[in-house]
Amino acid sequence: MIDIVDIVKSYGKLFGNKTKREILLAEKRYSICLECPQKSNLGICKICKCVLKAKIFTSNQGTCPLGKWDEVERTYAIKTKNVKTTI
Repeated sequence: MIDIVDIVKSYGKLFGNKTKREILLAEKRYSICLECPQKSNLGICKICKCVLKAKIFTSNQGTCPLGKWDEVERTYAIKTKNVKTTI
């Protein structure tokens, strides 16, 4: 299911104010994406077609289609809901 509100919020976080915890979580998520063979040269996930620079700021957990963010989300996540999103 696509969470339109979360998509807008993620882009807002990309360009707007972020908490230190949100930045840390986004950095951890992005470091995972950089090593993933499903990341295109344009910074888009080949599986879900999301722009990774924005998706890393999602407030939802479990949005990596390969489940690669699960461990860092358990460690660094803020109050979230488990939803698969396409950004």
